[in-house]
Amino acid sequence: MQDALILRFIDERGVDSGGVSRDVYSAFWIELFEGSAQGCNQRVPCIRNDMGWKDWEAVGRVLAKGFVDHGFFPVHLCKAFVMACLDGPDSVSEDILVTSFMDYISDDDRDCLKKALSNMEEMDDEEYDELLDVLSRYRCRTVPSKGTVLKVVATVAHKELIQKPKYIIDACSQSFHFIRAKGITSATDLHSLYDKLTPTAKKFIKLVKASPTAQSQTDALEYFKQYIRCVEQTTLEKLVRFCTGSTVLCFDKLEIQFTKCDGFSRQPVALTCGPTLQLEWTHTNIIY
Repeated sequence: MQDALILRFIDERGVDSGGVSRDVYSAFWIELFEGSAQGCNQRVPCIRNDMGWKDWEAVGRVLAKGFVDHGFFPVHLCKAFVMACLDGPDSVSEDILVTSFMDYISDDDRDCLKKALSNMEEMDDEEYDELLDVLSRYRCRTVPSKGTVLKVVATVAHKELIQKPKYIIDACSQSFHFIRAKGITSATDLHSLYDKLTPTAKKFIKLVKASPTAQSQTDALEYFKQYIRCVEQTTLEKLVRFCTGSTVLCFDKLEIQFTKCDGFSRQPVALTCGPTLQLEWTHTNIIY
């Protein structure tokens, strides 16, 4: 963990000055979330027959190494899961459990639970049946009422986010002292970290640095910023990775270099080690 790693892709011609490493960590977590985790917006690692203690311990080391060396932390990893790794399952508050569970489930299920938590007395019979259906899919054996629905949702969240992946939590947590040593020691620290690293259009635009010397360059820069504002969250994360190699905002700035090209070469070119984006400045709209 103390040694510096130089990472490379097979047949990669570039030198790792940070961009390749960010790309490797991004690719690792994307693949892990797709094949070894469950959930929607926030993901929870799940048991696999071909992954044992040493494998999950290695996942914890990858998480810690990426954060220690590059400030990289996968923000789609469930906060309740991370908090349990950081300070034990008993440290996970009811609030973190419920909010994490809301990001873990589908949009429709989230809407149903949110209505039950805020205005259960206004739910009609059909909506109440939908609530029971949502809870039953998570093997909930308690019938919720206005006074107990929050507790019921919290216990279901605890089962899904803490109890089911407990073996993985125990394995991954072996390397979390390195993360605590970097100042992430509480739920407040964790919330701040996720807020800092999660890409948004506003935060990404603030990291874009350019020095246009002509009106056409200023226009091209504004077209690029307008494109950032228009895209959906998933596309924004792909754009951030294209420009920097990272799916999270773990870099200080994105330098813009203006270029002039013709034909099919009139497209942005990313140099992730900078990170730097070469932006063609003869565009007349935000279509790339």
